[in-house]
Amino acid sequence: MTNPVDSDPSPECDSGQPLVRDRFDPADPEEPAMTVINALAAVRNVPATELTPLYDSVDLESVGRLLDHACEREVSTTVGFSAAGYGVRISSDGTIVVCDDGRGVGRSPECVEASD
Repeated sequence: MTNPVDSDPSPECDSGQPLVRDRFDPADPEEPAMTVINALAAVRNVPATELTPLYDSVDLESVGRLLDHACEREVSTTVGFSAAGYGVRISSDGTIVVCDDGRGVGRSPECVEASD
């Protein structure tokens, strides 16, 4: 379930703390999409069905496949993008963070990071 974060400082956001931090099963390529949708709905305080379709911003199915591939290869990967006016960062360790800076990744509205 999505939980607001209100205490620990976060290096994931450009400014301030994450609005939401959530977890998903990194082995399930479909789960990141639903977790992102639910996290954005929680931040906006609306039902998920009222969000603008995320496929206008990002192909979450491809993000899920990328994270699944990273898990299989045992590499750390982070994908960041803007959606619904918030920055979203999804890591292959199963963490999703929603930030209020519209970027959330510290470099550009859309980026992919990978490390060994």
